[in-house]
Amino acid sequence: MVLLNSEGKPYTSIFNLADSIVKPSIEGLCEGLEANGKRVRRGIYCNATFEPQVFVVGKDGLNHKIEKVLVEADFYIEEKHIPISLWRYRNTETDGSIVEVATADIEIDGGKKRFEILAPNAGDSVPGGSKIQLRIVSLNNE
Repeated sequence: MVLLNSEGKPYTSIFNLADSIVKPSIEGLCEGLEANGKRVRRGIYCNATFEPQVFVVGKDGLNHKIEKVLVEADFYIEEKHIPISLWRYRNTETDGSIVEVATADIEIDGGKKRFEILAPNAGDSVPGGSKIQLRIVSLNNE
């Protein structure tokens, strides 16, 4: 379902609106849930004025301003242990660290991705202000 702005033009989807309501409250919505436990239906009620104003076309064909939203969903915590490989590349002349690399292969939505975090000159820790690099590589020939 597409929501409209005040000019009657497409603005956002109902899913994006629900997401904007749930995200700020996600910690509270997941409070008390056990990892790999049962799904629990929870809701969050938003009685606020949306800025910019958001409208939906009613059964009568008219645009109606949305002022109240109730989002209900099943919440659960899925816990997986993902092995991480750590590598340190050193300069053989000075024995200083060139780069530290942390790598993990993670399954996401039925596909596998390799996450690589590179931290140059890290040593035993990453110095403040360092720039690190995140690379994500598909392992499914995409």
